[in-house]
Amino acid sequence: MSIVGRMLRENLFRPEGVPTFERKLFFEGERRRPYLEQFGVLLFLASLIATMGVLGDSTATVIGAMIVAPLMTPIMATAAALVTDVQQATGRPVVVELEVVSSQRQLAGGGDRQTGR
Repeated sequence: MSIVGRMLRENLFRPEGVPTFERKLFFEGERRRPYLEQFGVLLFLASLIATMGVLGDSTATVIGAMIVAPLMTPIMATAAALVTDVQQATGRPVVVELEVVSSQRQLAGGGDRQTGR
């Protein structure tokens, strides 16, 4: 038996794994505030690193900022909520993503300087 075949067989997603999966992606109740605080700090640091990378003309630094940015969890939570039909959780990650876009636009200077938008 190949290594890949064994890995695929042993790492199946089973129904008993759903609560753990949801706990890792959806932050509710008392877990929400610490998550959002950590998210905000990491996002601020990522934008600071990206700004320094752009100002210093350093592609590697900008890529490092992308790695620090905590944007994968809301994206995965949105996809998981849509796939598993968890309607009450679908909107929350989307709202977080939209707030991130808005805040990063404000931090970056407001938009396109030529058109003023």
